[in-house]
Amino acid sequence: MSGRTVAVRESGRIARSTGIGPHRLTADEPDAIGSDSGPTPVELLLAAEQICRLATIAARCPVQRMRSD
Repeated sequence: MSGRTVAVRESGRIARSTGIGPHRLTADEPDAIGSDSGPTPVELLLAAEQICRLATIAARCPVQRMRSD
């Protein structure tokens, strides 16, 4: 596995942007306390968990001789 650099920077009142290798993500809070410039950190965490879960299912389907559609 190759190493990747992760960097975080401030992007506003509450917003934070992070770079993971060539990829960029911004997390923020809704307009009431932030500027709504991206999903909340909790939304990002939940999305990552779902993507991980679905990727695992997709990887296991051929092993179990199942379809993933």
